[in-house]
Amino acid sequence: MRHWICCAAIVILSGCSLLPVREVKIPIAVPCVSQVPVRPESALDTLPVETSLFDAMRAFMDDRDRLTSHAETLEALLEACR
Repeated sequence: MRHWICCAAIVILSGCSLLPVREVKIPIAVPCVSQVPVRPESALDTLPVETSLFDAMRAFMDDRDRLTSHAETLEALLEACR
């Protein structure tokens, strides 16, 4: 008797797997950028007025590299939002 009850339960439960699966897409508002990176400080602005031209150019080149890196980071964050 138990055998028949188990078989009946298996047949009934296996019928549930024959139902079609529907995928429902619901738009959810999620911010694409959690934190905006802080702009790097300028080394050129912190130099004293009597700084040599060589040191000023070196600070300018460092600033340029930092700002280029910062811009690339911002572009990557914006690209992820598309």
